[in-house]
Amino acid sequence: MNETRLLPTPRSLVTANPPPAAPGFGSPSAATQTKGREYRKVNTCRLIAFASGKGGVGKSLLVANLGIQLARQGRRVTLIDCDVLSSTLHSYLGTVCSGSGVDEVLGGNSTPLRSLARDTSVPYLRLISGPRNRARALPSREVLQSLALEARELASDFAIFDLPSGMHPFSLDVFSLADGGVLVTTAEPGSLEGAFHFVEELGKRRLDEMESDIRCAVEATLGSSALERGTASCLDALAEIDPGLVNRVAARLAGLRLSFVVNQVRADAEAQAALNLRSLCRHYLGVEVEFTGAVEYDLSAWQATRQRKSLSQKYPNASATRSIEQMAALLSSRTGPEPGSEPRWIRLAERTHYQILEVPPSASQRDLQRAYDRLQAIASPGIEQLGGAIHSERVKAVRSRIENAHRTLVFLEPRRGYDRSLVAAGILRSEELRDLRLELNEPPPPKPVEGSSPTRTPDRSMGKTKKRRADTDESLEEEAAPPATSGTPLAYTGAVLAALRREHGLSLEAIGAVTKVRIIHLRYLEEERFGSLPALIFLKGFVREYARCLKLDPDRVWQDYRTRFENWKRSRSED
Repeated sequence: MNETRLLPTPRSLVTANPPPAAPGFGSPSAATQTKGREYRKVNTCRLIAFASGKGGVGKSLLVANLGIQLARQGRRVTLIDCDVLSSTLHSYLGTVCSGSGVDEVLGGNSTPLRSLARDTSVPYLRLISGPRNRARALPSREVLQSLALEARELASDFAIFDLPSGMHPFSLDVFSLADGGVLVTTAEPGSLEGAFHFVEELGKRRLDEMESDIRCAVEATLGSSALERGTASCLDALAEIDPGLVNRVAARLAGLRLSFVVNQVRADAEAQAALNLRSLCRHYLGVEVEFTGAVEYDLSAWQATRQRKSLSQKYPNASATRSIEQMAALLSSRTGPEPGSEPRWIRLAERTHYQILEVPPSASQRDLQRAYDRLQAIASPGIEQLGGAIHSERVKAVRSRIENAHRTLVFLEPRRGYDRSLVAAGILRSEELRDLRLELNEPPPPKPVEGSSPTRTPDRSMGKTKKRRADTDESLEEEAAPPATSGTPLAYTGAVLAALRREHGLSLEAIGAVTKVRIIHLRYLEEERFGSLPALIFLKGFVREYARCLKLDPDRVWQDYRTRFENWKRSRSED
């Protein structure tokens, strides 16, 4: 049921034989022998917790195969089955549950955690089985802290916790103690909603654990019930009063280091919709959640589970195995924030349009439109039904910023002016922005000839630029510099419409984004390729919408264009 599609997989990494011991282990004197296999004490063992907002999303299957792929890459991994509700991690590894489980530590016994680890059939991979006594009371915070401390002292590079599904208190506690957490979800609305509320509750716990001086300062500034409006709204209000204090609070949330995986995806649209989880957490919770990968629905995972075999060993060349391998490489390469780097909270009103649409400044017009279409879901009136930190005031503010960003960036001339203002304010560098000359059909600036004096730019208001360009290259003037369109033209032909579009600084992509007409049809419309255009009833709507974008009279434009279309049709019948 799981097939992760991330990046093209290097075939050299898919191997049944593990590579030599990973670098960075301790000296041989610190080694211990276990069934002929050597495990050396490493300097640091990273703790990664896996949880999900609801059950049935394939979390344990992903954890088991992720551990196998990390071990194949030479990493020493210990999987810890902490699912106190249903511990089945061993079945996804193709092993049997034997020996004592993690409940020996959770029960407060003096049994060392490292003594519970058992070898598996995969070199460098060990397993600590789940609890045998599920009726036992939940461990205290002190016991969980002791568990995390012992896990860090394991002779492993990674200790991966498989936690209970849902907002189980045990899952939230262990999640907050780990170095990083991965949420597994599907594109189903209920699963995404559960994941969102899991992050929301995790953020509240993080803020509850703030130092007393920070908590007192926040309550004195905003009141004791400030967080009821939502974390992001609270941080925005705090930023207006005390920027230094809001950065200290934001640093607490940044310490969560969360990511998520979308599982059982059947279409690209589902993967795109699942990205809204990241946007919801960013705009309403003030928490950054990284996207680790999308997991495609695949029967090979179901077949391996049915035969009680691990997916990576039963189907080593399956696309799911290769993709999970890349996910393992991605997780192992992630590092924490650089020392001395503190997050800076940016209010919603101060974020750039590119930050609002969650695209880089070099994004194309098509990417901008796709981002806008996707973000409509997080600011729709129905999103308030999620409850929690999503309040109507925040939804209206987010919707207003998204609409404003789209109106500014979707048209080329306003976007170019906005880009210049960002460069002038020192927010972005010019090399970070997209070169819009191609979309505006402008020629690149001429390269200066060595030894020649720089050419003085002519004054466009005097009409000299167009005259000089026409004298030198008539075809270039026809494509790059549209003819003057002062007054009403005799007839709105395709060439006149194209010239007017360029004069307004609009690209075909911008027109298509507004009119919802395919780019190829707009191009045929301008080139008057009547034989390639759709039926007359559809063409009428295309031409009228095109005219509205140029602020022209739709009836007049359609009348002229229809006349040319009928003349072409009549000439064909005569031939």
